[in-house]
Amino acid sequence: MSDPPTPDIAAEIKSERRLEERHLVHWMMLLSWTTPAGPATARGETIDLSLGGARVAVEHNFALGEKVACRLSVHPWHGNAAMFEIDMSAKVVHCSYSRRRKGFDVGLQFESFSGDGKQRFVKVVQAIESGVSAAGAKIIHSAR
Repeated sequence: MSDPPTPDIAAEIKSERRLEERHLVHWMMLLSWTTPAGPATARGETIDLSLGGARVAVEHNFALGEKVACRLSVHPWHGNAAMFEIDMSAKVVHCSYSRRRKGFDVGLQFESFSGDGKQRFVKVVQAIESGVSAAGAKIIHSAR
């Protein structure tokens, strides 16, 4: 586990508030980071996401300000298209224990995307907002 954030980082994180609409989407996300003992990974599931970040249920406790690499598995909402992944880096802006989930709710603020990941992610979020799946099919039940 990392040291607690300095007052400057804590103030910066507190001043950053989610500006984009959250979308209830439960997709798998792999988190990876570096510890003094070497690389570490944890599997999580998104609770919600927006263009700026995500809230993820995960068994690992993170320190505020910690940097993580993320691999989001995007599901196309129906069986006629393949799942795909988007890689990004993020900063931990919230972490609290959730008795209901028997793990931690981790708030992530996205910082950068690999390759064309940002454009692909924006298209996925726009599809959710317009009620169309990532594969182009109409969504019958919205997550809103």
